[in-house]
Amino acid sequence: MRMLLRFQRVTFLLVVAFVVGGATRLIAQSGDPASQNTIQTAEQAYRQGHYQEATRAYESLLGMGYERDGRVHYNLGNCAFRLRRYSKALLEYERALRMLGPREEIRFNRDLCLDRLGMGGRDREGLLSSLRRRLAAFGPAAWFQLGLVLEALGLLLLWFTLRRSTGVRVVATLSLLVLGGLAQYRSLQTADQRQVGIVVLDDRTALRSEPRKDLEPILLLPSGQRARYLEGSEAWIKIRVSTPGGDKTGWVQKPRVGLY
Repeated sequence: MRMLLRFQRVTFLLVVAFVVGGATRLIAQSGDPASQNTIQTAEQAYRQGHYQEATRAYESLLGMGYERDGRVHYNLGNCAFRLRRYSKALLEYERALRMLGPREEIRFNRDLCLDRLGMGGRDREGLLSSLRRRLAAFGPAAWFQLGLVLEALGLLLLWFTLRRSTGVRVVATLSLLVLGGLAQYRSLQTADQRQVGIVVLDDRTALRSEPRKDLEPILLLPSGQRARYLEGSEAWIKIRVSTPGGDKTGWVQKPRVGLY
């Protein structure tokens, strides 16, 4: 029992350190006068309907240490959507989903973009594929947090089990602890294995068999088409795209696509 209480105390301290560590960085960024002024400028411009100005302000934040802040990308997506730049909005929503996890409001706006681009939305997605996509959208931080929650629940149930043990409680406790450990392990795997996505920004973007402009295109990709990044050079990116006739692999010019 003494060892269990010591383990619970260490786990609690680790959780507190994780939460405080994550909050400190946000407070430090928000306390920077230059970035704070830029945030206020962007928010005011957006409220007044000046979406071009808001876009410039949010984009300037990317060079102030906010390039990995999903909220900035979400706001950039909202600006692009208001400006009817739906492929750009789709790219920013996908980036926000990568950084913040499968949040409903981001998915809703992302699906609106897909509708505007004529690529369908949530109504065409089944329950199983929706669940699979939601899990695939989990980033390392989301898996790590899920693992912490499951292990905390497991420790809490373990405390009740030690007071009054039953077969069901033992099984439930072990299940939660194992699932928490698996989620933690998955967070480490996800950090290394997540594929880089592509969104085509310009309509009729040529997909070519080699990175050469003089070759005839394999096909022309529509604006908003999503694909998988394979490799890249200074001016070209090799992608794999799903089509009704099967997967196609080829090269596109880098300025015509965005990565997430």
